[in-house]
Amino acid sequence: MKPSSASEAGSCSRSRTSKPGSRGCMSRSWRLVTFPASLLLRLTVPDCRRWPRLFPLTFVMAVVWIGLLSYLCAWMVTVIGYTLNIPDSVSGLTILAAGISVPEIITTVLIVKMGCGNMAFSNLIGSNIFDILFCLGLPWLIKTLSNSGGQLHINSGALTYTTLTLLGTTVLMLVTLCVAKWRLNWRVGLVCLALYVAFLTLACCYELNYFGHFNPPHARSETNVCTESTFPHVKKTNVHVQTCPL
Repeated sequence: MKPSSASEAGSCSRSRTSKPGSRGCMSRSWRLVTFPASLLLRLTVPDCRRWPRLFPLTFVMAVVWIGLLSYLCAWMVTVIGYTLNIPDSVSGLTILAAGISVPEIITTVLIVKMGCGNMAFSNLIGSNIFDILFCLGLPWLIKTLSNSGGQLHINSGALTYTTLTLLGTTVLMLVTLCVAKWRLNWRVGLVCLALYVAFLTLACCYELNYFGHFNPPHARSETNVCTESTFPHVKKTNVHVQTCPL
């Protein structure tokens, strides 16, 4: 992971000129499964490589599709949490976090295949900082400015312990990289996966009050209130959800 910038740049430039092979049964099956979505995107998003002057429209339509898919993902997670009586914090830590991280995984795999380890690692660090500071700060700023109360209440009392656990996993990851002499190999990947499983387990235990009463009772049923107010048609189903006692 610590090659010279000149050699890495040359490796990246050479890798960009080569195209991955598109043969094989898996590739054809994947194209068949993704054909409806690909066709819909081709019809609605202009290809700026063929029509360079339409790049503003391409950008706008891409943002529109990202917004629609993000809303659909949040809606599905909310309905699943409401049906299975899963707290919204646990749904965000597991289902929603994994869903929105798929593009980052694909981008990282493509960059690593190019041989650009520094770029892949920097992309992951930068994207998470952007998510925490900008993607949280901007919506909170807009909401508080437009709200008469001027503040938002976070019902998750375990957020402090989750944040400390996150900092601990980050330190352990840096220690792992130092021990591996800043080289990415399968051992580092295995340690990172183990750290993720440990963090996810501890965070879910915090939110579910397995280690103590961190969250008040109304925080457990916040998903139900959110679903009933945002998606009123869900109440018409025959599913009966009981709130588990703390």
